[in-house]
Amino acid sequence: MTLATTLKRLSYSIAAFAILSAFITKDDPIDRLINALQRWTEIFPQEKVYLHMDKPYYAAGDTIWFKAYVVIGAQHQLSAMSGALYVELVDEKGEIIRSLKLPVVAGTTAGDFTIDDHIIAGNYRVRAYTQWMRNADDEYFFNQNLMIVDYLTVDTIPLNRNNALPDKNAVVPGSSDGNLAQSDVQFFPEGGDLVYGISSRIGFKVIGTNGLGLDVNGVVVDQHKQAVNNFQTMHAGMGNFTLKPDKGKDYTAIITFSDGSTKNVPLPKPLNNGCVMAVYQPNSDSLLVRIQTTEPGKTVSLITQSGGYILFSAQINALKSLNSIWVDKRKFPSGIAQFTLFDASGLPINERIVFLNTNDQLHLNIKTDKERYSSREPVNIELSALDQDGKPASGNFSVSVIDETKVPFNESLDHSILSHFLLTSDLRGYIENPNYYFTERTEQVRMELDNLLLTQGYRRFDWKAISTSNPPQPSFPAEQLGTVFSGKVLGFNNKIQPDAAVTMLSLKANLFQSTKTDHNGNFKFDGVVTADSIRMTFQAKSQKNSSRVELKMDTLPGMSPVKALTPFGNNYLPRRILKSFLENSKRIDSIYEKTGQLGRVQRLKEVIIKGRKEEKYFSQGMISIPDGHSDLTIDMKNEKSFASMESFIREKLMGRGVKMQSYKPDTIGPTAMYYPWAPDPTRGRDLAPMKIIVDGRHLQPTEAIEVFTNSSLDVNDIAKIEVVVTGALTGMLGGPSIMFYTKADKFIRKPELNIVNLSLKGYNKIKNFYNPKYESNKVNKLPDLRSTIYWNANIRLDTSGKASFNYFNGDGPGSYKIIVQGVSSDGLLGAKTYNYPVK
Repeated sequence: MTLATTLKRLSYSIAAFAILSAFITKDDPIDRLINALQRWTEIFPQEKVYLHMDKPYYAAGDTIWFKAYVVIGAQHQLSAMSGALYVELVDEKGEIIRSLKLPVVAGTTAGDFTIDDHIIAGNYRVRAYTQWMRNADDEYFFNQNLMIVDYLTVDTIPLNRNNALPDKNAVVPGSSDGNLAQSDVQFFPEGGDLVYGISSRIGFKVIGTNGLGLDVNGVVVDQHKQAVNNFQTMHAGMGNFTLKPDKGKDYTAIITFSDGSTKNVPLPKPLNNGCVMAVYQPNSDSLLVRIQTTEPGKTVSLITQSGGYILFSAQINALKSLNSIWVDKRKFPSGIAQFTLFDASGLPINERIVFLNTNDQLHLNIKTDKERYSSREPVNIELSALDQDGKPASGNFSVSVIDETKVPFNESLDHSILSHFLLTSDLRGYIENPNYYFTERTEQVRMELDNLLLTQGYRRFDWKAISTSNPPQPSFPAEQLGTVFSGKVLGFNNKIQPDAAVTMLSLKANLFQSTKTDHNGNFKFDGVVTADSIRMTFQAKSQKNSSRVELKMDTLPGMSPVKALTPFGNNYLPRRILKSFLENSKRIDSIYEKTGQLGRVQRLKEVIIKGRKEEKYFSQGMISIPDGHSDLTIDMKNEKSFASMESFIREKLMGRGVKMQSYKPDTIGPTAMYYPWAPDPTRGRDLAPMKIIVDGRHLQPTEAIEVFTNSSLDVNDIAKIEVVVTGALTGMLGGPSIMFYTKADKFIRKPELNIVNLSLKGYNKIKNFYNPKYESNKVNKLPDLRSTIYWNANIRLDTSGKASFNYFNGDGPGSYKIIVQGVSSDGLLGAKTYNYPVK
């Protein structure tokens, strides 16, 4: 039975000690809540993104290869909703240093980031989202931390406490920067509140100043210092204990850290009256929901949902102080289920999220043609998949093969398609090593996962908000494969202009289209698909062919600033492991240098060249500077195409004394106009807006802002850029400056109101992974020291549930790991690893 079938069969036989209502009338609060949730799900279907990357960490000169899966709803069907995916490489400060726009076809796409000399070693984040996903909080975007290292800076990398890679079953310990007593300690009563006289489970979480969980012991005491319970952490600083608060008493937890220091933390104050809801999984096939109340006889409602789909609902007459409900768990999909208890008026009073594992994932099998291999020997793989009923499953998959001798890592410290789509994509906040909960399916791990959900935030939606008569509408439409251009034509006094003529022109794309506005003055052009960033010009004329109209294009608000990388990053990687990884990179560089392949060297040694250069002036206007006297010179003929000047400056000038921030410091988010800033030499290190000079002419700030949106100056029209942030030249120019020199003075001073110039960011091209082929009659003497042996983002299983692929090993000896991840045509998720030796 597939997951889609499961969701269609959500009728349950319930053995309950509580009395359940036989039917629900149309005016009941629970009926209104269910209808509101169904309406919200129809308006805001949930898209999620996951990126399968070829390996867990990278060296300078590497390429980050990834396959993206875009799914929709609790069934995890590959989405046909969005046609474009945005993928960004973000540094520790939250600056976007690389960005891609990729075409999404049938819910998948692929791409890569090349780690060139402009990307320094450190902690980074890969972020991915569709425009539709912007309707939810950006915490639900795909976010994955990764480390980029080089052998010039490896000795500065922070260590974990053990200076060793943990074994498969070990928990990565969190160290704390400074006093352990400064750690964050929080307590979470199950369901929401403690109530006097009712026994409750209390989840707790202890987080060090580095953001990682800490191992502690504790004791709960009342106001008379009498101990009532003891507790200790189980995994990642989390655990739980039981407390039945007595009326009139207050409680405090005394935490003892590993260094012997202590910290007193008051527990949440109990309520005098109320309900406590607890959810247990005592058996593999059933759930137990217990509702305890100080006011028996009242009617409450229980709703269970996952991904916006109702899994279970009932009205309950809580006749006793303790009411129990048994639910068949086998018909629930795997993942997070939200249990919410409502009072008679439909207000939520208790809530609990639970992780359900109903074994509805794909069963993948990886079969090699041999058990052991030699260096450079061909490897033939057969991949097969079965659904939970043992039937063949077709689907879309990606595979990475890495040499673990060169790239050692622990699966439990990584992430996977299962841990993301089933867990982290629905939770707020950082989750330490989410794949730990999926590598071992033991009762101990199940309890540790339950502790996580006792303490982690879930707020995909707010019940009060969605139950209003006027539900919110999406702010960001789903972006199709081609870009849709739309807008409005207005006359004087904002009078609408029906039947106005609007033309769309791009010489580079050889594109010319025209249309008419409707009776409301609105127009729309169907999607434009291009592999390059191009400049588009739109022009409007009235019905009487007059240019005295105003053309207003519909635009999406800009992205809010990216949050800085969380402080813990990936610092669990021990220095000795990274040195082993980088020694291999260094050997590769040495081979390239010795064989004259300097263009492929990953990190060149610094060379200081002394000499006097002939000074040449590059001048097209009133202001010019001697060639070679700026802090940075960029010849644009050597640069790739960029969507806007803002994206160009973010990638090329960040970290070189330039920072992009709002021109008005107190304005952030969609309304902010971003502008380059640099230290002001007259005020020390304080930042000030930079001077913008185009073809020798100083621009006013309002005019300069248009440069960074490409509305007045296209990136492709620039010949050269000079950046001055230090030295005496700043005084001559009036402060830190960016000087633009255009090709034949193409700077557009100010377009007419009926003309709009836009730059369309085209789709980035998708590169192919290089797979060497070794023939027995030819000898290649160059060592093959690749760490990623094979990468394929397009493995498709046919209707028989099978696919095959092949590649050549690199040089051994080594232990190779095959990592396969993907989604079936029915939305079943699959992940599998397989190891084999190479002598």
